[in-house]
Amino acid sequence: MRKLSFLTFFIILFSLSFAQIKPFVVVIDAGHGGHDKGAIGSTKYAIYEKNITLDVSKRLGKLIKDRYGSNVKVIYTRTSDKFITLKGRANIANRNHADLFISIHCNSNAKTSPYGSETYVLGLHRSADNFEVAKRENSVILLEEDYKVTYEGFDPNSPESVIGLTLMQDAHLDQSIEFADDVQKHFTNIGRKNRGVKQAGFLVLRETAMPSVLIEIGFVSNAAERQFINSSKGKSKIAKSIFQSFDSYKKEFDKKNGVVIASSSTNTANNNTQVTSKEGIVYKVQLMSSKKWINKKSSNFKGLQDIERVQNDNGIYIYTYGKTSSYSAIKKKQKEARGKGYKDCFIIALKNGERVSVKSTL
Repeated sequence: MRKLSFLTFFIILFSLSFAQIKPFVVVIDAGHGGHDKGAIGSTKYAIYEKNITLDVSKRLGKLIKDRYGSNVKVIYTRTSDKFITLKGRANIANRNHADLFISIHCNSNAKTSPYGSETYVLGLHRSADNFEVAKRENSVILLEEDYKVTYEGFDPNSPESVIGLTLMQDAHLDQSIEFADDVQKHFTNIGRKNRGVKQAGFLVLRETAMPSVLIEIGFVSNAAERQFINSSKGKSKIAKSIFQSFDSYKKEFDKKNGVVIASSSTNTANNNTQVTSKEGIVYKVQLMSSKKWINKKSSNFKGLQDIERVQNDNGIYIYTYGKTSSYSAIKKKQKEARGKGYKDCFIIALKNGERVSVKSTL
């Protein structure tokens, strides 16, 4: 019996030690590749999206490795001019239990005037332009064999096909938005036009089970921007900007998971201080999303009251609990909801009715 106790002790000790040293995993996805050239800036000079994204991805990965060493595991979906299916890219991230997925792309437009950078998270097409970008990136599945079977009849040219994509990553949406916001902020710092954080139905984002973003670093259809993003200096600046956002995200991740412990007593005091949001900000706890209409009575929500039901443009119902301008108050609501069994519930923030990242409001 004593031997068994010692054995159990060492197994637990080993398991805890392993959990503590598990590195943060980031998957860097260079868009397109192989026979899929992606957006074409110049056929004459072979300025293809697939080459630019691969170069930027490698530069980004090197910056992360140089900074974090073995504390961060960098995984590339491709390191050469190779075609990888959209599902294959997501599978790489899921199989390696990635903590963050970064997909890098170049934008293009039939007009040569548009320019600037934008970062996408999974969600509804808020405009025709968003749909066109998603349609172009999703259309790569047409190059795959049996794509109708693999993607269950998904049609990249049909807005209706996106309905099934929109809320699959709700649990990671806020973290995705936070990272995307920071990426755009750092792009602005190097003089790039900030086209904002947007939502659209990208298949590669739907398939990933972690916070995920798709970054359109610039337009190859714009002559000036094409020259910048195809230059070594431009690629380095872009990679460094994304790295700075990764660095901020990783530090926040460590703080939330107890990897970094604040030494300042001031920080501890601040954690116990009532936090009130900025003007126009409202916090809620999202319990679930469903295609089913559910009566808001408390008996349907494990005794919780103050339930709101909102139907989005695609007919999906979003059910939330609580509504307050105080972040401290909504944290208590979240704790209460989890105590009732809604273990995966999370806090969302709205500014003048529009979804924003919680981090940006604090």
